[in-house]
Amino acid sequence: MHHGIDTDLPAANWRWVLARGVLGFAFGAVVLFVPALTVRLFAALFGGFALLEGAANLVVALRVRERAQRWGTLALEGVASLVAGAAASLLAPRASVPLLLWIVASWLIVTGAFQVAAATRLRRSIAGEGRLALAGVLSLLTGLALAIIPGIAAPGLAFWMGAYALVFGVLIAGVALSLRFPAPWPGAGPPVPAAR
Repeated sequence: MHHGIDTDLPAANWRWVLARGVLGFAFGAVVLFVPALTVRLFAALFGGFALLEGAANLVVALRVRERAQRWGTLALEGVASLVAGAAASLLAPRASVPLLLWIVASWLIVTGAFQVAAATRLRRSIAGEGRLALAGVLSLLTGLALAIIPGIAAPGLAFWMGAYALVFGVLIAGVALSLRFPAPWPGAGPPVPAAR
C-alpha cells in the first residue's frame, strides 16, 4: 500500500531540495537585474550556480543511496551540473557567447531529461512530482530554444537564463515543500513524516 512518502525517496533531505530552489531563484534575479552584465561575469555566475546545484544534487543522492533505488538519476544530474559548472568557470576569462550557449544549452537539455525521468519514476510516490516534471520540461524547452534560435547575443542569453532560473527556482522550491509537508494519496494510510 502506498503511504504518501516512499522511504526510498529523499523526503528527509527536503532542505537540500529547497536550497536548490532558492539558489536557482537567486541566480535568475542576479542575471536579470544586474546592469551591464558582461559575458565573463555571466560565465562566472553560471559556473558557480551549476557547481552548487550539482553539489546539492550529489549530497541528496549520496545520503539516500543506501536505501534508495532511484538515487542514480539524482547523481547523474548532479554530475552533469558539476561538469557544466566547471567548464563555464574554467572558460570564464576567455568566454564567448557561442561557447556559453553550447555549454548552457547542453546542460539544460541533459539535466531536463534527468528531471523528467525522475518525475516519471517518482509518480504517485511523492506529492510534487508534477512540479519536478514541469521543471524538467522547462529545462528541455529552454535548452532547445537556446540551441535552435540563431544569433542570440549576450543580453538575450542573460534574459533567457534569468527568466528560466526564476521559474525553475519556484518549481523546485515547490517540490521541497511537498516533500516537507506531504499530502496523503486517496485511500492511503498516514503519511510518513519528513525528518526535521
